[in-house]
Amino acid sequence: MFRIVKPVLLAVGSIVLTLLAVEGCLALFVEITDDVVYDPLPGVGLRLRPRQDGLYIREGIRARFHVNNAGFNNPRDYVHEKKEGLLRIAVVGDSYVEALHVDPEESFVHVLEERLRANGLPVEIYSFGISGYGTAQVYHLVDEYVLDYSPDLVIYLFVRNDPDDSVKCRTDKQWTLQYGLSADGQPEPLPYASYELSPIKRLLKGDRLFRYFFYQRRLLERMRPSPPEQTTPRETPLDPCEQTVWPIVEALLAKLDHLLDGRGTPWLLVWMGDRDPAFHLDMRTSLEAIAGRYDIPYYDLSADFAADFRQRGREFRIPGDGHWNADGNRVAGTALATPAMVLLEGNEAARPRGTEAAGR
Repeated sequence: MFRIVKPVLLAVGSIVLTLLAVEGCLALFVEITDDVVYDPLPGVGLRLRPRQDGLYIREGIRARFHVNNAGFNNPRDYVHEKKEGLLRIAVVGDSYVEALHVDPEESFVHVLEERLRANGLPVEIYSFGISGYGTAQVYHLVDEYVLDYSPDLVIYLFVRNDPDDSVKCRTDKQWTLQYGLSADGQPEPLPYASYELSPIKRLLKGDRLFRYFFYQRRLLERMRPSPPEQTTPRETPLDPCEQTVWPIVEALLAKLDHLLDGRGTPWLLVWMGDRDPAFHLDMRTSLEAIAGRYDIPYYDLSADFAADFRQRGREFRIPGDGHWNADGNRVAGTALATPAMVLLEGNEAARPRGTEAAGR
C-alpha cells in the first residue's frame, strides 16, 4: 500500500511546493491585480464593499480605485446634506460609470465635474455605477438610494448591454433585480438571490496565482468565444424572449421619468455612442424613440466620438476590453458638460434632443 501511496504523496507535495514557489515569485516580481470585493445591496442587488483601495490590472489596464463609504468607486465620500450653493449631480449606470478601468481623475465623471466648475457652476458629482447593472437595477438604485442624496440632476449613461441585463430570460444575473413580463403583458420584478460567495470562491479570489491568470490574463475569457457584435439591423425574427426586452426597458424608463418628475429632479438619458454611425443602430434608434415619447431629455454621444476621432485619430476603447480608455472618458465628460449645464440652469427651451443635439 505504501508503495502506491508514496508516489501520490510525492506528486501532490511537488505540486504544492511548485505552486507556493510560483506564488512567492509573483509576490516578489509581478504586480498583481487586487481583488474587487462586492457586497449585497438590498432592493437592487450588488454594490462594492465600502472602504477598498487597490489596483485594477488587466491586459492594457492599470488603474487605481478607491471605494468610498457608500460602496462606489469615487474618491469622495457621500453625505446626504448639501452645502449651501453647491449643486449635486448623480451619475448612474454600469461599469462605464463604475470606471475601474481608468484612474479616478481620468473618469468621465471627474472630467464632467471639472468642465462644469471651469464654466462657473459650483458642482459635485456622485457616481453610482456597478458592473452588470442595466435599466432595471438603475431604476431601483435611484428609487432606493440615489434620491436620498437630493441630486439637482440625474444622468443615466445607457450602454448596449443594459436591455439584456434588465431581463432575466436574456441574461440571468442571479444576484440583481431583473424583470419579466406577467401573463397580462405587464413588467414584473423577479426574485433574485442575495449575493454571497462560497468559501472556495473567496479562497480563490484571495490567491495571487488565481487573480493573475483568471483576472489579469483573462484566461476564462480567452477560452470562451465572444459572440459577434451586431451593428446593422437584424433580419431574423425576434424570439419570444427578445420580444419582451424593449417593452420592459421602456416601462422602466417611464417609471424612472415619473419618479424623478414627481421629485422635481431633472434628468438626462445618455446613449454611450461610438465613432461608427452603424454602432448598434437598432438599439440607438429605439432608445431615442422612447425618449421622444416620454419627453425625456436625451443625448447621443456618437457625434462627439466621431468628431474627436476625425480630429485626433485616437481610439477611445481599451483593446480586448471594450470599455472607454482615458481618451474615451475625456470625450464623454467634455461632451456632457453642455447638456448638464442646460438642465441645471433650467433652460427648458434648449433641452438637448437626440442626435441633432449631439452634433451641436
